[in-house]
Amino acid sequence: MINTDDMNLENVFKIAGDAFKERKLEDIVVASTRGETEVAAVRLFKGLNANLIVVGHSIGFREADQNEFSIKAKKEIEELGGSVLF
Repeated sequence: MINTDDMNLENVFKIAGDAFKERKLEDIVVASTRGETEVAAVRLFKGLNANLIVVGHSIGFREADQNEFSIKAKKEIEELGGSVLF
């Protein structure tokens, strides 16, 4: 598993955004366990006119019927125009 704490996420998202524009893509899909990183992604990709989809971690993965994804992050992602799927 990749530990995003050790990454320069702004740099990673800039590279992804450049590739998005260069390839004239329409969709960006990112995976997430808790949602914090994806809020930053939505903010950085906002000006790209992209269909941003965040795929959350499986509900019940660590504990039955529990969702690790932050409700606050989900709300913010959706307010910024992204979609969150579980």
